[in-house]
Formats: sequence, C-alpha cells, structure tokens
Amino acid sequence: MTESASGEDLRIVIVNPDEFTRALLRRHLATNGCRVLGDASEAKAGLRLVRSLQPDLAVLGIGRTAESSVELVAGVREDMPSCGIIVLSDRDTPEVI
Repeated sequence: MTESASGEDLRIVIVNPDEFTRALLRRHLATNGCRVLGDASEAKAGLRLVRSLQPDLAVLGIGRTAESSVELVAGVREDMPSCGIIVLSDRDTPEVI
C-alpha cells in the first residue's frame, strides 16, 4: 500500500488531456493502494480540482501547448506547495522539457 506522510493512502488528482491515459493511470494507482480523488482533461479544470480536493500528489500530463501545462504546474506549486507533482509527456523536445 502506498501511504502519504500522514500514514494514510496517498491521495492523487490526475490531469491529462488523454482519456485513455487518465483511465489507465486511475486503474493502476487504485490497484496499488492510492486514492484517486478525481481527474480532469484540461489545465484550468485540473487546477480547480487540485485546489478543491487538496491532494498529496498531482499527476499532470502535458497538453497540446506546453504553456498551459507550465501554468498548471506553477498554479499547483503556488497554491499548494506541499503537494507533490509528477509531470508526464509523450514528447521529449527541449521546449517541452
């Protein structure tokens, strides 16, 4: 079982533009003892979700534009400095990185 610093199940929000990827992540994380609190397909909705649900971890997928993803990461970091962030991308260009 995966636990947060408080000893409870790790609470996660997923933000990813791809529906299949969100479903795959949700299933994998839940199978491994994490609590997926919710998911969103776009950055603005994802930031609202993170703000309202206060997860331990945000798993963020890079969208069509890296700018919106950078804004999402910055927003999560600014609003919830204790929230961990994992950023996923299927692109490895210098601009994205």
